[in-house]
Amino acid sequence: MMGDKKHCVMLGVCFSVELAYLLRLSERFERDFTVSAYGFTGNDLDFTIPNEEFERASVVMYHPTSWTGWKQEDGYPLLTARFPKHIHHITFPYPVFNFLWPCHALDPRFHNVRVGPLDDNNSLLYAYADSTVLKMRQQGKSPSEIINEYSNMDLSSTVDLDRLFEHVIEVQRFKEAETDVKVLDFALEHFKKRQVFSCVNHGSNLLMIHMADQILAGLDCPPLPRYAHEALCELMDPTVPIHPSIARYYNLAWAVPGLRCRIDRRRNLTWEEYIYQLAIDHDHREGLAAGERSSAARRAVDEWLESVLARFTDPSLGFSEIVDLCRAYLEAYPKSRFPPVIEKKALELALSAHPEREDLTIRLAQVEMLLKADWPLLQFEYDAADIDANLIAEDGVEAALLALPVGKRRIDHALAAFHRYMAKGRPERYPAQLTASVMQCLDHHLPPASGSALI
Repeated sequence: MMGDKKHCVMLGVCFSVELAYLLRLSERFERDFTVSAYGFTGNDLDFTIPNEEFERASVVMYHPTSWTGWKQEDGYPLLTARFPKHIHHITFPYPVFNFLWPCHALDPRFHNVRVGPLDDNNSLLYAYADSTVLKMRQQGKSPSEIINEYSNMDLSSTVDLDRLFEHVIEVQRFKEAETDVKVLDFALEHFKKRQVFSCVNHGSNLLMIHMADQILAGLDCPPLPRYAHEALCELMDPTVPIHPSIARYYNLAWAVPGLRCRIDRRRNLTWEEYIYQLAIDHDHREGLAAGERSSAARRAVDEWLESVLARFTDPSLGFSEIVDLCRAYLEAYPKSRFPPVIEKKALELALSAHPEREDLTIRLAQVEMLLKADWPLLQFEYDAADIDANLIAEDGVEAALLALPVGKRRIDHALAAFHRYMAKGRPERYPAQLTASVMQCLDHHLPPASGSALI
């Protein structure tokens, strides 16, 4: 009878819904429990869960607050404080494995993707993009040039993979001490022989089932049946291909050449095809078909944009030129967003000439909020007195900063470097692996000695 079943509430990041789905594959769980699942995704996190859910719950399953690291997550501690103390609490992790994708980055085209019934889901593609591809696109290289050059690149020569690996393990070992469900040792035991992670922050079915079995054990239910292991497609998209040099470095037996990975519900791509899809212009940022725009006008705007960025710190650059550029940009790229980093520059220049303009001050505050959403490192301050300027190369690699020991000095230098990139209008050139390293410390609550304060 439904009334005799105990109710469970599961809350967490996007994979939590699929984790609850796995629990329901257990006959014992289905017999004894009901479950509601809430997965938090994207930048607009909604923690408004009805009180009735907790009033009738016997079990609540969730991430401890130490695992948070999402944007706009301030409401999460308030949510967990609402959980009744007397019911059964089961905590589970939000693991990441970013050393397999050290160049993971958000492609700015993510913000202007067109999603229609006949379109590919490029929001997933751009959310799990590659900083090296972004840099080569900005250099004007063709898709074939990007694939050839990147295929022959050895990432171990540009990224300290050993230090990145150690850092990921250190941070997650620290946080996993607080959770009932453990995954790190399992992942380390299996990741070379089997695909444990689909992308930087999504476990594969293998890892999800390992988590589900531990939750089931906590509820006195047996492990999941053979059906869960063999009959399911991968529950989480995307599965992001591995760079060939990473597969060689870690001796990944499963990451063979030509391996196809499910990017979305329609596309299974090899690594080369994935890079090609990132390298080409899908015309989604304009929201129009390619034939509906003048390619000559678009090319002229792109060149003008690049010229402004090249003169970003030049005193001769005036706000009126950027205003004219903005108009031309929006004509060439209708329904798109003018780059906030350039709009911020224009507003600052305009306010220096017209400090009495309250409308400009208000708009500047809005643009700064957009930039913090796009570039999370802007949320943090650093100790400027401790910065050795000679360590910051501004070369898109920052090997000297990655070589610093994990701790406050490394964080302060990394944040100082990011602000330099931002001041020159080039935050996208900041190395993704350095961003990941800093966010691991700052957003995942390492001890205070290793952190910096929020602005």
